[in-house]
Order: sequence, then C-alpha cells, then structure tokens
Amino acid sequence: MNNHTTDHSKLQQGFTLVLSGGAARGYAHVGVLSYLFEKGLLPDEIIGTSMGAMIGAACAVGFQPDEITKHIKEFSSLSRWLRPSLSHPALFDSKKIHAVFSSLFAEQHMGDTNIPLKIIATDFNDGRIRVFNAEDTILLHEAVSCSMSIPVLFPPVPLEDTSYVDGFLCANLPVQQVSDPGKPIIAVDVMSPRANGLYQPEDSSWYERPAEIIDMYERSFYLMVQNQTRTACAQQQNIVSLQPELAEFNLYDFDKFEPIIAKGYEEAAAVLG
Repeated sequence: MNNHTTDHSKLQQGFTLVLSGGAARGYAHVGVLSYLFEKGLLPDEIIGTSMGAMIGAACAVGFQPDEITKHIKEFSSLSRWLRPSLSHPALFDSKKIHAVFSSLFAEQHMGDTNIPLKIIATDFNDGRIRVFNAEDTILLHEAVSCSMSIPVLFPPVPLEDTSYVDGFLCANLPVQQVSDPGKPIIAVDVMSPRANGLYQPEDSSWYERPAEIIDMYERSFYLMVQNQTRTACAQQQNIVSLQPELAEFNLYDFDKFEPIIAKGYEEAAAVLG
C-alpha cells in the first residue's frame, strides 16, 4: 500500500499502528489518532519509538485523542520538565520528565494495556534494540522513559542490569517489529523528507555561521534516521505510509502542539480518506 486513498474495509479487519520518534513533531501522531477514532478504526497493535512510544502508550491504555491533547498541553511547557543536570553526564536532569510519565501512567505495567503495545529502546551498552512488550514485568512509564532518553540531552535509564536510551538509534520507525506482517501497517513517520525540507545553502556572515552549522548537524541527523527508515520499510509489505508535512517545525517546538496535531490529521485524511 502506498500514499493513495486506502480501503477502510481492509483496515477494519485489523492493522498495526507504528508511530515514529521525532520530539515535538511527534505531536502529529495525535492528529492521526483523531482521524482514526473518527472513522472507528482501532489498531490491533501499537508500536512506538520515543514520542511515538509516549503517545502510543497513552492510546493503548485507553486515553482518547482529546485527553492526550490535554496532557500534551501540560507537557508543552519545557520549563516544567527541563532542569539542568548537575550530577549526570547529560545536559538535563531526567527526574522531572520521568515524573511526568509516572503521573500519566501510574502503576500500569506493559501488560495492562487495552491494545497490545510494543515500545522501542536502545541498550546503551551493546547498541541492540530492546522491544518492551506485555511479557515484560516493568512499569509502562519505565519503558516510555527508556524510549525517550535522548543521549546527551538526558542520562541513560538504568534498568534490568543495563542502561537504555532513545529507541531512534535502532528503529525510529519500527515497522519490522509488527507481530503480524500479513496485516496492513499504518506507519506514521514524522522524520520523513517531508519534515525536513530542502537544503538551500546561502552565503552568510560570520555571526550567522554557528546557527547554520547546528542546522547542518541536525540535517545530517535527519538524513541518518531517514536512511534507517527507508531500509526498514523496504523489507516490509502492506505499509500505508503517513508522512505529515512538518518542515516548518523544529524538534523543540513543543509549544506549537495545535498546528502540529492538525498536520497529522490532514495527512491521515489525505491518505486514508
């Protein structure tokens, strides 16, 4: 399946929803969920990385899209959960953000979800993928914390005699982790080329160059993730690809949740409508 109008009857028979990482751009996942709920399309399984893990987990335990949006509004203020780290090898302390996840998911375990859920993290010792699922006895908020622990920004999360970091290092769009590859896969990629825009080099003054160097570094990161995703998707069948147009937003536009959510809804309506 490609980007054209999709037969809803096929999706009614069951599908897996895969939600990528992408920091603030991941808010677009809520718009996709809103469209799916409107059409009565509920996934048989949800798989998420990083921001996709948090939003996917919220959906899996029973939050409606408007409830997720309410929590996102609270999450949108960086000052509520970003604190400089004074004791860890990272820019920010993770206690505040872990408390946010703990408040959201309480004492629920991975097996307590209404919809089967898989959360992707990376073992920071050997670099291997870690797929948390219902067979794990850990708390849901622990798995989300592991999946969203971006190296350098946040310290690795110690768990199970190892340490975990953000799942984007292994599988930002984890389509290869579906339980039933014979069913349709709705894969929402908020780090696709449509979220990157075109590279347009320009002559600049010396004081503009540091910002441009950072932009080039970010673009290199995007391209690495996109190539990883391209390879993963080429090995799967039955993928319905949703790639919201998010080039106007950066990874840290957490306060722009409303227009980002709207972009997700627009893409879902255009591809699945």
